[in-house]
Amino acid sequence: MVYAPRQRDTAAVCRRGHVATSRAETVEYGVRCKFCGSEVITACPACGERIPGMWQRVAAHYSPPDFCERCGEPYPWLSRQGRIYLLQNILDEADVSEAEKLRAREQLDALTDPDLGEEEQAERWARFRKAAPAVWAGEQAQRIIGSIVEVGTRAMIDKYAP
Repeated sequence: MVYAPRQRDTAAVCRRGHVATSRAETVEYGVRCKFCGSEVITACPACGERIPGMWQRVAAHYSPPDFCERCGEPYPWLSRQGRIYLLQNILDEADVSEAEKLRAREQLDALTDPDLGEEEQAERWARFRKAAPAVWAGEQAQRIIGSIVEVGTRAMIDKYAP
């Protein structure tokens, strides 16, 4: 018996992560999200690779991916957890010792807890900064950190980091 390769449809997702359809080839959708009014996209803004939707001939719940399968860039709707993954990726590729990576990774792992209080977050970010100062200071990491850390927490980080 010969099996045909399974194909995936293209998804249409707004920039905030609301799914317009997971089957853009066969289902009509608007150019704006019906929930928030944001632009609906069907391809990675960085490389143009289509956003993978549902497997053809499969009916199941669909959640859009956080990262492009081709270039690895995050989609605009990237969650807080996804942003922490980005920092972990930067850390993995950084030219720092394994001990520094381990200490910094422990702080990032703790920061994935959505129930972490603001003061505890500030303390963890300060520990991350101390464990991997070169990563912390990097432009890409600062953009990601800035998108996660609230202004009040950012002010407290200096209190905990010498």
